[in-house]
Amino acid sequence: MPSCSCPPPVYPIDAPLADLRTAELLLVATVRLFMTTQEVGVRVRDWRAGFMAGGIDQDAVPAFETLMRIMIAAIPRPLDFRCLGCAQMGVDEARLLQLISVFQAGRYADGGALLTIWLPPTAMPLAVLPAQELASAMALGGFHMPLRHSEAALPHPYAFADRGHTLVQ
Repeated sequence: MPSCSCPPPVYPIDAPLADLRTAELLLVATVRLFMTTQEVGVRVRDWRAGFMAGGIDQDAVPAFETLMRIMIAAIPRPLDFRCLGCAQMGVDEARLLQLISVFQAGRYADGGALLTIWLPPTAMPLAVLPAQELASAMALGGFHMPLRHSEAALPHPYAFADRGHTLVQ
């Protein structure tokens, strides 16, 4: 059996949102708000609000929206994005966080490999650029995704500073 060049999942199934950092929570909340706006007749807050509050909306909004539209159109199964009030993370939410994390770390081969197991081959090349742009916009705005699989050696889980205070002021 051929070996997979894809990085292994770094989040456990149904990972609690309470274990996530600010950048991760921002992206999960944005995904959930965006998906809620896709439901007919549902009124919800503007999904762009977190990006606007963090000052990254100019670049993050178009990249995020393009990536989400590709995913919705191309993935031939229901996406595991949870409802707004769910305290656990869905499988596709976790995969999106991992994707943005590896792109922020400059690990483009890992990002491409993640996309190939997630998207059909025809959609994968379309998703690379918006995923990279989203990762870049978040990083430039100070929203850095942790590289979870390489953080196990860190002495404390809160070793990285983040800009969470920007979102709650």
